[in-house]
Amino acid sequence: MKLTGRLGLFLLLCFSARTIGAQEKSREALATLFEQLKSTDLDVRNRASQGLHSYLQGWIGQDPATMQKAVPAIMAALDDSHPDVRVQASAFFGLVGLFRQKDGLEILRNVVRDVIQRFEDPHPNVRGNLMRAIAGLEPAPPYQAVGPFMKHLKDPDGHVRGVALYGLVRAAPASLAAADAVARLLDSTTDPESRRGLIQMLGSAKPTHPVIIAKLVEQLDYDNRLLREDTIRALGEIGPPAAPAIQKLRVIASDPSTDQELRAQAEAALRSIEKKPPPRRAP
Repeated sequence: MKLTGRLGLFLLLCFSARTIGAQEKSREALATLFEQLKSTDLDVRNRASQGLHSYLQGWIGQDPATMQKAVPAIMAALDDSHPDVRVQASAFFGLVGLFRQKDGLEILRNVVRDVIQRFEDPHPNVRGNLMRAIAGLEPAPPYQAVGPFMKHLKDPDGHVRGVALYGLVRAAPASLAAADAVARLLDSTTDPESRRGLIQMLGSAKPTHPVIIAKLVEQLDYDNRLLREDTIRALGEIGPPAAPAIQKLRVIASDPSTDQELRAQAEAALRSIEKKPPPRRAP
């Protein structure tokens, strides 16, 4: 029995040593791939890009503890002067925000503030990926990200602005500042096309904060038909939290002076908000 205990301990130590060695090699391999992206040889760069893609596909499906082992190498790559390296590195964290929201905070727990500081990267893809990583964290993005998200609502890159808006919408339930920022953005966007784009993004983000919902409901009072159509669709996508819009949607749905298509869209939005099934067609 004593021998068995010693043997078990020996085997455990051997296994642990092999595991640690494998993790070290994996981190070294990742750092090497990032470094090879800077090669002057096109074939080397292409192989490195393919290798990083394969590594990423395997990494994103691992358990949080294993994923954390690669984080230092990724953070180091984010500080590289070469834009291709930073873009590839940021893609790792961007996928955390897309596919690992539930345990993303555990994966990034030691680097959240460092990632937020890198929202200022000169490359828009890096900014977008890193902001996506933080915006997707559950139950909500940390309060430290609200200010940077607000700042990047004016980012020169449209995609980055959209991710910043998404981050604020997700932060809004726990942050009045985030909700107010989104509401003020709707107020300050006077160009109809830009306002339509903002409303469409809000429909995709599905905000629930009453301040944002109230501001969306106000958009139904505008004469611009396309703006009203986008607002109706967004409210329908939000569903039950958009209940304050019910009265105005009922008016639109029953107004004979409103065109049939807009009335139908208002009815569809009401069904979504009130969780009613669509009407059955007569046989």
